[in-house]
Amino acid sequence: MNAIDATHKPYLVRVEHVSAHASQEAAVAAAAHEALITLYPAFQTKLDQQYDNRWHKSRTVRTKTTGIDVGRAVALATLTLRSDDGSAATPILLSLVTPPETTSPPRPIFPAQPVFTHWSRVTPFALERAKQFRLGPPPALTSAEYTAVFNEVKSLASPTVPPLRQTRR
Repeated sequence: MNAIDATHKPYLVRVEHVSAHASQEAAVAAAAHEALITLYPAFQTKLDQQYDNRWHKSRTVRTKTTGIDVGRAVALATLTLRSDDGSAATPILLSLVTPPETTSPPRPIFPAQPVFTHWSRVTPFALERAKQFRLGPPPALTSAEYTAVFNEVKSLASPTVPPLRQTRR
């Protein structure tokens, strides 16, 4: 949509000289369709059917075609730029180690290996860096800030003070 109305800063791809009359709806649908069939090729037949059924009823051919072209171009360029972001890496495997003092084999904590264990190393999609909004450490237990927050939580949990939703009627 932004390639057509240009109201926001582009994320990764800038498409120049796009008609303001191009169909934004067609652009978004084409971008989504292109991304989905590229990322999930096993579902292409079903995705193609749903996409074709949606656009078969459309009347405006020229604006629709321009929107579709823009959407596909943006999707393919974005997929190309993101193709080496680290998301396709092999997840980090957890190894179960038997403590030296035991003789029995380790019992698995999980029925299967966890997935996405490598995503902390993936190039962020919309953030400047992966830890952009990470919270800092908690206040020291002996600090005035900790005492104030502790007392606030304690007062909220007290049976003599009604919960906030009961006081705002």
